[in-house]
Amino acid sequence: MKLWSAPLALFFVLILNCSVLTAAPVSIIKPANAQEIMHLVKQAVEYNGWVNEPEYKKELGRLYDGLLLTELIDSVEQFRSTGTDWHTLTFAPKCHIVYNDGETALVLAYLMETSPEGTEMGQGCGAFSLHNTPYGWRITQMEIIWPPPN
Repeated sequence: MKLWSAPLALFFVLILNCSVLTAAPVSIIKPANAQEIMHLVKQAVEYNGWVNEPEYKKELGRLYDGLLLTELIDSVEQFRSTGTDWHTLTFAPKCHIVYNDGETALVLAYLMETSPEGTEMGQGCGAFSLHNTPYGWRITQMEIIWPPPN
């Protein structure tokens, strides 16, 4: 997976610049489903059952859709085939909906990675694009940035 894409970076620059220049909100937010969207992003980031749960594909299918779902399942299968341990937990303590028109949403999230004992291992950020399907909201694209440790 790419760490950052040029179109996504350009999108954020435009949003930030337009809102500063116009001094008016440029995002469309439908508050009725804002909590549902942010909850889904938190669930997706914090889900760690992919490491050893037998029904992980069903759970990933409840959170993701499209090519991203296929890529994630392939990555999990590759990870499981190597017999590696996973020693961190990831949390999304802060999420912000940048855009939501009822069909498509864009969420920015602050991410925190900790050891199972609770020691902070790193901080990052993520951008999540969601689509409202007949089965509910699903993440269709995501970009995660973990800065290198100091």
